Amino acid sequence: LRRPSKQQFVSSFPSNNFAIKKENFKKLNGFPIERNFYAEDLEFSINAASKFKAFWDPNIKVSHHFHTSLKKYLKQQYRFARDTIRVYKRNNWFKDLIKNKNTYQGGKNKITIALTALSLFLSILSIINFKMLYALLLLPLTTLIDADIFITFLKEKRLIYVIYSLPMLILRNLSWVIGMVIGIFKK
Repeated sequence: LRRPSKQQFVSSFPSNNFAIKKENFKKLNGFPIERNFYAEDLEFSINAASKFKAFWDPNIKVSHHFHTSLKKYLKQQYRFARDTIRVYKRNNWFKDLIKNKNTYQGGKNKITIALTALSLFLSILSIINFKMLYALLLLPLTTLIDADIFITFLKEKRLIYVIYSLPMLILRNLSWVIGMVIGIFKK
């Protein structure tokens, strides 16, 4: 849902959903191997896209299976966000992210992360100063960028999923922000 809706060349791609010729995969030495690293596919994609043309086709679809345990899911999201920042730092990729270069992610993730970071900051302020308690109301707004998920559920008449999704998306977004902050300071 966060991906470009038209076919285009991109500067990175999700390597959990790609095809590459075997000889090109070998030329790139496969995925980076680092213990407890959760963004090896992103690092591989940046490396591959810097050496080969990467083409995004929104008509190719895959299903992803995430952890069903809330704790495991949030831990996975935190680790991926933390290591994504590490990949960006290692590859000097922040300038491309800021310029909104043609990545497979588009701009939605940046807005979600910025809103969540702002909401987290304001939430901390509201704990320190109760006069700012209203700032906690901003947390549900961080999920508006994912409105397409809610619309899909509503079209499918799955109102219960809309209700469950709101706190899940807030927690996921908070996991991303915390992971990114840790990733900024981690070597």
